[in-house]
Amino acid sequence: LEKAKLKAQKNNDLREQANLCNRLGEVLARRGEFKDAIKEHQQELQLSEALGDVIGRAIANRKIGECLAEIGNYAGALKVANSCYCSCSGQ
Repeated sequence: LEKAKLKAQKNNDLREQANLCNRLGEVLARRGEFKDAIKEHQQELQLSEALGDVIGRAIANRKIGECLAEIGNYAGALKVANSCYCSCSGQ
């Protein structure tokens, strides 16, 4: 996945980069590497924002929130959820 991500970066393929960040984040979270997973999902979020992808933003935010909850940062998880709701609903 890392090699594919580097290739997507080289080709400036933002959508594929976002997809690969999502997949890498999922793999890292399954391994219990939640802080690294958060970094991947944050990058996914930035790419989704650049693409204007509302669904991608919502997915990235949800996964960031899930990882934050897994490490016991419930306030952070709630903040991400509220931020996502407000930005996705136009509030």
